[in-house]
Amino acid sequence: MILYPDITPLSERRFRLEEDVSYLIKDHMWHIRAGYIYDGASIPRVAWSIIGLYPGGIMEEPSLVHDSMYRRKGDGVYARADADRCFFEMMLEYGVPRVRAGIAYAAVVCFGRRHWGGPSPYGGV
Repeated sequence: MILYPDITPLSERRFRLEEDVSYLIKDHMWHIRAGYIYDGASIPRVAWSIIGLYPGGIMEEPSLVHDSMYRRKGDGVYARADADRCFFEMMLEYGVPRVRAGIAYAAVVCFGRRHWGGPSPYGGV
């Protein structure tokens, strides 16, 4: 299910969702409200050229859904593993090559724990 949400870049690593969006994950709809601000894929700048991905671009929508799931701890419906798996599957759906998607997936599995349920650095919805 490809999303084409209206997203405004606020800076190189900050994006604002301009409309409500919903995405089907494991038979449940995940809703994200307009105004949500996120940082795209949290890929360290040094790694952008190594893995050929950067915060926006084809990573924008998968990052939006993944980030919102993390900030809201899956609203008690989804586990962290569900959020990470959704991220991987969305990357493939959006055309990220499998090897690069696998690297990004491994990174969130290994290093994402401290962000699960953490406050958004941008506040808001």
